[in-house]
Amino acid sequence: MKGLFFLVFNVVFVFSIHAQVLTSGGNWDNGSNWDGGNIGDDISEDVSFDNNIGTVTIRDGFSYTVGTIQQNNGNTLTVSSTGQLNIGSASDAKDYSVGNTGVINVYGTMTVWGKLSPGNDLTLNVTGILIIKGDLDMGNGAALTVSGDVQIDGSLKGGNNTSVEIQSSGNVTIGQDIDVGNGSTLVGAGTMSFSGSCSDGGSGFCAGAPLPIELLSFNGQALDNEVRLVWQTASEENNDYFTIERSVDGKNYAEVGTVPGAGTSFERLNYSFTDTDPVFGQVYYRLKQTDFDGNFEYFGPVAVYFTQVREYGISLYPNPVAMGSTIHVKTGADEQEIVDVKIFDTHGHLLQEDELSGYTSSITLQNRLYPGVYLVQVTAGHVQRMMRLNIQ
Repeated sequence: MKGLFFLVFNVVFVFSIHAQVLTSGGNWDNGSNWDGGNIGDDISEDVSFDNNIGTVTIRDGFSYTVGTIQQNNGNTLTVSSTGQLNIGSASDAKDYSVGNTGVINVYGTMTVWGKLSPGNDLTLNVTGILIIKGDLDMGNGAALTVSGDVQIDGSLKGGNNTSVEIQSSGNVTIGQDIDVGNGSTLVGAGTMSFSGSCSDGGSGFCAGAPLPIELLSFNGQALDNEVRLVWQTASEENNDYFTIERSVDGKNYAEVGTVPGAGTSFERLNYSFTDTDPVFGQVYYRLKQTDFDGNFEYFGPVAVYFTQVREYGISLYPNPVAMGSTIHVKTGADEQEIVDVKIFDTHGHLLQEDELSGYTSSITLQNRLYPGVYLVQVTAGHVQRMMRLNIQ
């Protein structure tokens, strides 16, 4: 019984949350900037910043998915133009909180699957893509400058003296309400749309928020062999048609279809479009709404992760397997998709890791994997499954 308890305890340990701490500024991928040399690079790991360590940079070409982030006072996080940071995932939402006088520069792509909660005097610059699935809840004196795309599925909230500047190439889409305090300002030649109410403490912020059409929602969902996009409008004026555009990098878009508009309407209308030939991996969709006179506005983007992999379809065989033999991992993945396979012992120690692709791939077990019970974690996109492996 004692041995069984020990095994169960350590299986649970594999799923426990690990906290990684940034103790100095510099590149995210530099282990010397982290306590113990362990960088944050897994959704099971929460990340925290020590106070006033300076600027931490996710360099071009680097992509990370982590758990909750606590960026303490006086720190800057920069995501470079081809860098990417995911806080949580579609199935495991995580929050991002920032201390006072914090700075976030999004030149690449950042997705917060929970809420983003900065302290007072935040500086948030977005020239790339920022997607927040929950609320953006800014403190007093926060400043948001946008020349890229910002999608907030929840509400935009701010204290007193909140400043939003949307430059001519910028676009902000808010899925719910706007609620900012006294002295708040909204300036710029870009576009902003929101679907709920707007409260500005008498500052005039709401009067500056343009509404080319009153869009209530815009969402995307990956299905078995296609991506389904749905959106709803509360009112339209001279709306000729919608163009659905798709991008794999969030910057360069191409048309994939059109949907007729309703002209002028003051009723709620539902629209949908199905992309029957989706691209594998994380894909961005946006709406281009065109009036009868040729004027147009953009809405979105929304991010959709498309994969053929489903958790129930992941399997490995043979099992049990002889020491040093080959096992086959079946995922249903396309050749373009990357599948990560990790093998742990029952103490949670990582013993072997392989990067695969394709519907079925093979792994040769390392000789140090002696007879016994192991845990195999298979990850493809946002789909993950943990399985037992018996080596004889």
